[in-house]
Amino acid sequence: MSDKLNKIEDDIRALNDIEINDNEVRDITKLINKAVNKRIKVICLKTIASVVIVVGIIFLLISPLMKATNVNVKEYSENMVGEN
Repeated sequence: MSDKLNKIEDDIRALNDIEINDNEVRDITKLINKAVNKRIKVICLKTIASVVIVVGIIFLLISPLMKATNVNVKEYSENMVGEN
């Protein structure tokens, strides 16, 4: 475990010795923002698609069940006329 910690500390020291230009920082920041925004768009589209699919499946399952359980009072009353 200490070997990994020493390696990380050495990497941090090496990064501190590097001089980075402001233009390079801006370019790296733009690339990072572009990658993050792309990832967010993909996640949002997948989320929206999955919600639409789930709602569609629920509608396709519930709609026939509701139609099957619906009691048409007019149909029953017309069929029962004169049976009393």
